[in-house]
Amino acid sequence: MIVCGVVAEFNPFHYGHKYQVDNIKADIKIAVISPDFVQRGELSILNQKDKAKIALDMGYDVVVAIPTKFAIQNAEVFCTYACRLLDKLKVNYQVFGAETGDLSSIYIMMDRLENSILKDHLKSGFSYNKSCELALGDLSYLYKSNNILAMEYLRAIKKYNLSYTPYIIKRKDVQYNEEKVCGNISSATNIRKKIRNNENVDKYLPYENTYKYNLNYENKLYSLFKYILQTRVIYNIYDLNTEILNKMKKEIKKADTYNKFLELMSSRNISINRVKRLILNIVLDIKKDDIDKEEEIKQIKVIGINKKGAKYIKNIPNICVNYKYLEGEEKFYALYEYLLGSYHFTNTVYNESEWNVYIK
Repeated sequence: MIVCGVVAEFNPFHYGHKYQVDNIKADIKIAVISPDFVQRGELSILNQKDKAKIALDMGYDVVVAIPTKFAIQNAEVFCTYACRLLDKLKVNYQVFGAETGDLSSIYIMMDRLENSILKDHLKSGFSYNKSCELALGDLSYLYKSNNILAMEYLRAIKKYNLSYTPYIIKRKDVQYNEEKVCGNISSATNIRKKIRNNENVDKYLPYENTYKYNLNYENKLYSLFKYILQTRVIYNIYDLNTEILNKMKKEIKKADTYNKFLELMSSRNISINRVKRLILNIVLDIKKDDIDKEEEIKQIKVIGINKKGAKYIKNIPNICVNYKYLEGEEKFYALYEYLLGSYHFTNTVYNESEWNVYIK
C-alpha cells in the first residue's frame, strides 16, 4: 500500500491543489492542514469543517489538523510539526509543490544557507527573508514562498530522521503570491483578494462555491489586541523581542485600524506576516515554552475521513475522531467565536457515498 501525505492550508482549495491531488498516485492520500487560523497570522478564509469537506470531495481520504499554536508560527515551526505529524501517520511519501520541480535545487539552497554568512546580514538589520536572499547570492532566484516551505520540509525530514521520502511537483503556471491568472489557475492569495473585493471567484474553485467566508474580523481583533497591549504586562511571548514590543506600544497610539498598524509596524527587518502572527500570540498569550517543535504528539486531530481513510487510521496510535475540544485548543475556538459570533465544529466530517452522512 502506498500512502502519500500533503501539508497545505487550502485557504481556499483551488485548481492548483486539485492538480496536485490528481497527480498523486497512491492508495491513501492524507492532507495535514491549518485549521481555522493560518500560518500568515490570519483567520482562514474558510473554517476547518468546510476545508475538510472540500478536501474529501476533491480526492483526499484523511484530513488532519495541525494544532493551531503551531499552525500560526513561522515556516520552520509550521513545517517541522506538520512533517512530524506525517511521520506519525506512517506515510511513504510527502508530496509538495514548489516553484522549482528539481528537488536537488532545494537541497543546494538549503546547504548554501546552512553554510553562509546569514547571521552577518541579520546583524546588519535586514529581515530574515532578505538576509537569506543576500546569503544565497546567485541562487537568490530560488528563494520563493513554496521553495522556502520545501526547504523547511527537507530540513525537518533530515533533522528528525523521518521515515518517508519527499517528492516534489512543480507548481502549475501561477506562483504563490502572484495576482496573474492562467485560465482557471489562480493563487490562493489572489482568490482571497477577489473574495474580499466581493468579486466572483467561481471559475477558480473546483467545487460548488456555496460556503460562507470569514471576512471583516480584523478591526475587532485589533481592538482586543490594543486593549491587551495597553492594559497588561506582556512578557515571554513566543517570537516577541523587546525591540518589537516597544515599537508596538509606540505605533498603536497612532493607528486606528488593523491595517494602519501593520503599515506602521512593517520595516526592513519586520515583515507584515510576522506582525500578524505576533498579534495572535499576544492575544492568545502563547509563551515561548508553549512552542516546542519536539513536543510529543499525543493527539492527532482527524477533521475529515472517508470510509477508506477510516480503515487506514484505525490502527494508528493517538488518533482523535469525533472530539469535543482537544488539549490546548479551547482558547482558539473562543477567539474564533468572539471574532465571528459562533463556533460549532466539534465532530469529524465523514464523506463516502455509501455512508451519505456528514456529522453535524
